[in-house]
Amino acid sequence: MQRYAAHMDSLKQPSEVLHFVNRLARRLGADKQSYHCTPVFGSHTSDEAVIYQQGFPAAFTEEYRSAGLRQIDPMPRLTFSHGPVLPWGRAFELGASMNIGQRYAEACIRHGLTKGVSLALFGPAHRDAYASFGFPEDADPLDEGVQTMLHVLMQAAHLRICALLDARERKISLSEREAEVLEWLSKGKSSADIAAILHISPETVRTYTKRLYEKLGTNDRVGATVRALQLGLIDA
Repeated sequence: MQRYAAHMDSLKQPSEVLHFVNRLARRLGADKQSYHCTPVFGSHTSDEAVIYQQGFPAAFTEEYRSAGLRQIDPMPRLTFSHGPVLPWGRAFELGASMNIGQRYAEACIRHGLTKGVSLALFGPAHRDAYASFGFPEDADPLDEGVQTMLHVLMQAAHLRICALLDARERKISLSEREAEVLEWLSKGKSSADIAAILHISPETVRTYTKRLYEKLGTNDRVGATVRALQLGLIDA
């Protein structure tokens, strides 16, 4: 574990940290990963949350984003109140007993998302986060040792991400056009989409995007969006 933590400390981008944990989690049998990062005191399920996810079915991801599942997702609330490590099956039982999250649980079952674990993560200055790992439906019952290992790995990753964000705290000045491109990037629009919206060429959008990455100290959309939220450059 010390070797993994030392490697995380050498990584310079939040996305690199998350990709590294994803690779380790796959060795432990997990084939799905999510990480909900929010501004201080923000909600992990609101539109302000920046969500990294890998491996979840595309149909579920679309339903989560566009059909209201995100707003009614009970897993962060249940995990912070009954965790910090909470198997999905147990979370569904708790939700049923508390009469919350029934539609969310039904969607998970419909998409074959019943075997996994949710994690509450704690950072400095109330920078808490929520993460989850899913496993194939035919996998063996989740071993407590595996759950603990995933929690330790993800907690270390969260602390590293917090450190990266803290290290970059500085006033960043954006031009009006850079701010417009950043806003649409954070909403998941492609370069072609942004070009059409702003009536500029895709190549110009890519130029602005490169400048934004340089100013924000990142090299991808996830890192740029997380950083912009932390600095208040985009609305939550």
